Amino acid sequence: MNTPYLNRLPLTLLKIVKRIGREADRRKLSAYLVGGVVRDLLLKRRNDDLDFVVEGDAISLAGEIAGRCRASLKTYEQFGTSTLFWPKSSFRADIAS
Repeated sequence: MNTPYLNRLPLTLLKIVKRIGREADRRKLSAYLVGGVVRDLLLKRRNDDLDFVVEGDAISLAGEIAGRCRASLKTYEQFGTSTLFWPKSSFRADIAS
C-alpha cells in the first residue's frame, strides 16, 4: 500500500484509501484503486474522486465504510455499486463489484 504515488493524495483521501483497503482485507476481499485517480496520480494532478473495484460484495463493503467514516451512502443495487460522500467536502468514492 505504501507507494510514492499514493503519497501524492491529500492526507484525507489517503486515509480513506487505507480504510477501504483495511476493511477489504478484514473481509478477505481484493480491492483495487482504479479509474481517473490512478491516471491523475501518475500525472501529478489533483483528483477528489476515488474509484474502487472489489472482488466481492461492494455494497456491503461500502455500507461498513459509510458507518465507520460517517459518510453518506447511495447504493445502486441493479449495478452492484455504491457511492460514498463525505460531509463538508468534495470527496467521494465509488465502489463497484
